[in-house]
Parts: sequence; structure tokens; C-alpha cells
Amino acid sequence: MGALQRTFWSWAETMAWHYAREIPDYARLDTRVLERDVVVVSFEYLRALEEGGDVENLALAVGQRRRSQGVSLPALLRAYRLWAKDTLEALKTSAPS
Repeated sequence: MGALQRTFWSWAETMAWHYAREIPDYARLDTRVLERDVVVVSFEYLRALEEGGDVENLALAVGQRRRSQGVSLPALLRAYRLWAKDTLEALKTSAPS
């Protein structure tokens, strides 16, 4: 696994743990399943954004999967907010001064 893939996997695992700590619906999910899901979903979103893919249908598919896992819409939206907040913080700290 290349350095970028390891970094991406590590980031997704960290996000999965953050979701589980902050959001009860996510805490009930199997840790390994949640980690894998976050990696796959994050990769698919990035690929769709980069290639001009259908982000809306991807978001619907993610929402349907989470619903089938017992995750409520408010919990899913909270996860998106956490992802955005943490991503912006990471970008801010890694930006050149």
C-alpha cells in the first residue's frame, strides 16, 4: 500500500472513530464495518468529485445504506458536519504559512 493510501486509510479510520465517539447511532455499528464503509464512501466521494461523477446519487446510496444499518438522518447529517469540520481543520493546519 502506498503512502497516500495509508494516509487516506488512517484518516478514514480516525473519522470512523470520531463518528462512533460523538454519534450514538454510529457507536452501535461494528467497528470494522464502519471503518471500511468510511474508507469506501470517502474514496467514492473524492473520485466522483474529481471525475465529475454523480455525487447526488452517491449521497442517496450512502443514506440508504446507513438507514439499513439503523442510522438516523440526523445522525448521518451530524457525521457529514464532523467530516467537513475535521477536514477543514486538517487543511488549515497543513496549509503553508
